[in-house]
Amino acid sequence: MALWLAGWDAAWAALDPERLRILDFGRFGLDKGGTYAFWPMALGGLFLYMSYYGCDQSQVQRELSVGRIDDVRKSLLVNAFGRFPVMLLYTVMGVFVGAVVATPEFLGQAAAVMGSSPEAVAAALERDPDRMVPLFILSYLPHGVIGLLFVAILSALMSSLDSALNSMSAVTVRDFYQRYWKRDGDAAHYLAASKAFTAFWGVFCIAFALLFTATPEATRETTIVLINAIGSLLYGPILAAFVLGIMTRWARPKSTKAGILAGVGLNILLWQATSISWLWWNLTGFAATILVAAALSPVEAGPEGRVPLEPAGPSRIRWPLVYAVVGLYFLFIVGVARLIEVG
Repeated sequence: MALWLAGWDAAWAALDPERLRILDFGRFGLDKGGTYAFWPMALGGLFLYMSYYGCDQSQVQRELSVGRIDDVRKSLLVNAFGRFPVMLLYTVMGVFVGAVVATPEFLGQAAAVMGSSPEAVAAALERDPDRMVPLFILSYLPHGVIGLLFVAILSALMSSLDSALNSMSAVTVRDFYQRYWKRDGDAAHYLAASKAFTAFWGVFCIAFALLFTATPEATRETTIVLINAIGSLLYGPILAAFVLGIMTRWARPKSTKAGILAGVGLNILLWQATSISWLWWNLTGFAATILVAAALSPVEAGPEGRVPLEPAGPSRIRWPLVYAVVGLYFLFIVGVARLIEVG
């Protein structure tokens, strides 16, 4: 629909040329203008997604539902190869929808649908770019399709939110409630407690979201950027804690906790006092946690302290070759981005 309304040439003409600058090798994300340069995206993003897919309970609980390590790796490979075409599809969709939104006709159409004025619609889009696609849907699509799309959006939201709420409830019950409050409860008791904590976290998230909408940060970036930026304050230290726990025997609980606090504290300092790209926070938080934990831990264990990471049984899949293909796929993505730039 957006392509038919805007046309290919008009869509690209309405797009800011700066937004087609994908592979920015000249900046390193040390200033506000270089947030999405190549190096912070590649290196900071690597640590972000290692933590997200390797340590985040909302993801790991899905991976643990399969039977073998090879199956976990296969599920992650589906995401590795499928994420790029999906992202390319919805970014191209955003280009065409943005081209339609930039026309005066859209403001009049959206204003008529919303019972408002074109100026009010323009001001709302300026404050909150996330309204662009919903307004386009309401303005141009038939009612039956609108209903199906919003049902699909709500279903996707629910499938993501229930994983997060379930994860927070499970951590609260297992690591806090069962450990410090009720040690001898039966399964029925802990099930009831998990339901209560799920309700608590749901109310907490709604209240926090409503409070956050009143802050300036809520209108500076889109929702997906805000989610990843807030997560980047924590993802590096979380990944470091898992690495210390799996790869070493010298790290101690207190030193690891001190390292996590140092990593999060450093990231908050970078957030408040510098313009460094939030993507780098994943790396800086990881490095600070490792260094502080190493400095505070006694030197005891030697090489024999390392925990083996390989599965107990042999694998029939040549995983080093698969990983090499993933590396080549990354180069393919870089090539496609380059073609978009020059095209």
